[in-house]
Amino acid sequence: MSQSGYLTSRETEIIRILRVLSEATDGFVVIGGYAVNAFGQHRFSVNCDLATNRDNVPVIDAILLGEGYELRRKEALPPIGVTIREYSKSVGGEPVSVELFVDTVVSTTTRGIWTYGFIHDNSVEAIVVGATDSTPSRVAERNLLVAMKLHTGRTEDLGDVVMLSERVDWNTVARCAACGSKEQLIEQIDSAIREISSAKFASDLKSTFAIRADPTFRIKQANLDLHSLRTLVAEQKFKDSL
Repeated sequence: MSQSGYLTSRETEIIRILRVLSEATDGFVVIGGYAVNAFGQHRFSVNCDLATNRDNVPVIDAILLGEGYELRRKEALPPIGVTIREYSKSVGGEPVSVELFVDTVVSTTTRGIWTYGFIHDNSVEAIVVGATDSTPSRVAERNLLVAMKLHTGRTEDLGDVVMLSERVDWNTVARCAACGSKEQLIEQIDSAIREISSAKFASDLKSTFAIRADPTFRIKQANLDLHSLRTLVAEQKFKDSL
């Protein structure tokens, strides 16, 4: 099987398990890359991030274990107040994973904290799209996704920000981002502006999202929007958690 075939089969498994989970319980919200796929251009991923609360863990745990997943990691991080449960399954000899963020999602960079209640309140029912399949599920709303990804600030997150940026409300993004360290988040936004301005970023964006058209205009507009967001964020009153 080709590399793309292996990726497709692993992604198909993620879509399948999301469907199984969604049919059994409404006690989780998809965050991360698969939530982005519900709103914008598709990109491959072999791991799926879910937010939930501790009351829903037994049901989700039983489903995943019953579907052939193994609990590979259970990690409580008291200083930043998050519990992560990572499940893994082999598909064609390669792993796919589901990470469960229990009660809170935390940015280790900015110490921003989003409670499951806040995430659920800022989520919508949507169609999570893969290359060959799709499924309805509850996903974090576009504005919240952008806010969380700016806190994290990895290159792949910035690609998601650019792809989501055309239809966000930047005032809402600022409110959803107002947790943790304001100074660190502003530094993250400044860093994002620099990174998305590079030629390499544009090339990587085209490759990651299989974009045929020139993404230059989209990136330039996102750059302007991030400058505006920086001002909006500076005006926000920050909390430890939302």
